[in-house]
Amino acid sequence: MKVNNTTRFPTHPQTRETTGWRIVVGPIDVQISEDADLEQAHEILAQLMQPAPHSQLLAWLAELAAVTAARQMSPEDGEVAVYAYARRLAGYPHDIVEKVVLDWTGKWFPTWAELREVLDDQLTRRRVVVAKVMAEITLARVKALEAKCGAAQRDGSECAALSPVTEEEAGTRAT
Repeated sequence: MKVNNTTRFPTHPQTRETTGWRIVVGPIDVQISEDADLEQAHEILAQLMQPAPHSQLLAWLAELAAVTAARQMSPEDGEVAVYAYARRLAGYPHDIVEKVVLDWTGKWFPTWAELREVLDDQLTRRRVVVAKVMAEITLARVKALEAKCGAAQRDGSECAALSPVTEEEAGTRAT
């Protein structure tokens, strides 16, 4: 997989102080070897797309809060903020959230927009890989059907794999 990255140095909107750095994902070129086990790759990628448990998200956010400076807020407001972040983070794969949150390099606790930018960059990379694997699986299935039909056509019979199925046939095939 070839990926072009760009490094950004965002600044705090009020102080204009550099808040850290981000690597932004550029164009992605995924190459899959011919002997790759695509079904296993798909299973692994499906597992990698799962979110972290809520309790784990809260723990990571607590750790982030412990190592960054944050604006002053009441304990109640802080609790609401943490739950709001956790709810949004639940929409991202667990390993991406863990890496982004625990490797945060900024001095300040990130805004949701800052976190989302980095998370979305990482998620884009993952989605490109998933899409490529799914396309390869589909292509392999089409080739298998074509091979079956090619053999059927050579012996003069119809290709049952590609013929349309009526509702009546579907009922008899299911039983």
